[in-house]
Amino acid sequence: MQFYTSSLILAASVSLISATPTPSYFNKRQGVCLFADVISPNSAKTGQEEGTAGIKAGQAASATDENNFINFCTGSLITNGLQANGGSCNPIPMGRIPSVENMISAIITEPAHNAEVPANTDFTVSVQTRGLDAGAFTNPDVTYYSAPQDLNNNGQIIGHCHITISRLGESADDQQGLTTPPDPIKGDPNASSVAFFKGIDDAGNGQGLLSALVGGGLRPGFYRVCTMISARNHQPVMMPVAQRGAQDDCTKFTVVDNGTPAVDPAQDEADDAESGVVTPAGDAPIGDAPANGEQPAAPVEAAPLPEVVAPAPGENPVETPAEEAPPVEQQPQLADITEAVIDMVAGLGGAGEQIRMSSGVLGGQAPFIVDSGDAANPFMVNSIMFSNAQEAVVRSCRIQYRTCKAMAQAGALQGGNIDDCREQRRNCGAEPQDIAKAVQAKK
Repeated sequence: MQFYTSSLILAASVSLISATPTPSYFNKRQGVCLFADVISPNSAKTGQEEGTAGIKAGQAASATDENNFINFCTGSLITNGLQANGGSCNPIPMGRIPSVENMISAIITEPAHNAEVPANTDFTVSVQTRGLDAGAFTNPDVTYYSAPQDLNNNGQIIGHCHITISRLGESADDQQGLTTPPDPIKGDPNASSVAFFKGIDDAGNGQGLLSALVGGGLRPGFYRVCTMISARNHQPVMMPVAQRGAQDDCTKFTVVDNGTPAVDPAQDEADDAESGVVTPAGDAPIGDAPANGEQPAAPVEAAPLPEVVAPAPGENPVETPAEEAPPVEQQPQLADITEAVIDMVAGLGGAGEQIRMSSGVLGGQAPFIVDSGDAANPFMVNSIMFSNAQEAVVRSCRIQYRTCKAMAQAGALQGGNIDDCREQRRNCGAEPQDIAKAVQAKK
């Protein structure tokens, strides 16, 4: 057996480098040995050695390591599958890279370039991809960047696509919005910020066409929508050559005020009745003036949390169509938002920090609740601002329900049906452990 000339310290263990091959990809070589046949000799070169092809004036010298940078992260905070706001070091190999024939490309088909979309109204973002084996989406709370990029049997990257929408300004005539890079952190909705984000965790139509519903729409303004295509563990996809077309696409569109309110109480009441939820009053957003130009009324203080009264043993709530829903007092008094959850959301500690319900992912996770940085209206959901945490949690749960319901009605919901959407809505925000409390740029 031939061993490499170096032994390494990895964590607390002595790491040997062996040439012993073993079959299969996942877990194919146990222990902490770096095998000689996976050493990358060019990693020991700066790229500026005399006689090296491709040298040009002004090029930077590469960092070097004879052992694949295996201990590069020593002394740093390890990523460890988490999304760390303060930064981290990821020791995981980059993984398998496709051939040029299998490189990824994408184009956004909806909304069209320079399209006008009505405000506060559901709309769909659609993207046609090629070269992506879509629908593979690991748990972003504990497996972020925690495994290498991999390929399917056809040589295509296994992964998924994200949709991110940034607000650039009040209108397309806003020159600052056209020349100032938008803030990549969810923050002040009146500045450049992310107004919507969703990871598409399904395979779409099986032919590369993927879509995401923007539940509740967006408030008026000028926006940019982009794709962010990722490998299974959410890392940006890696391509085999530098000179190529981009794997992602962006387009710009305008959201126009058509008089539709940001929150429709009648629709809210119908959705709540249909899903068997009694929610507190006062779900009033801030920041969207009515069509007649009048300023919105001050937010209504949220009513006390509803008392939980479970159905009789062995009984299930009767599902009644929204138009025939019984009075509120007859609706099953199921747990909606508990005080512990409210306290956790209220604990957001700075502009751009965010939190969300994490127990249900059917139809996609509930939208983030973001600290807007506005002292009077500190909670924001999909660019709509609220004065207290309870209102924001209710809005996030309602948007998730409407998205889930719309997908179920369209036959596009994977892993459940409309009844499961209703059950998910009833449980949204019911327990503190359902909160993704790590206030990071989560997916």
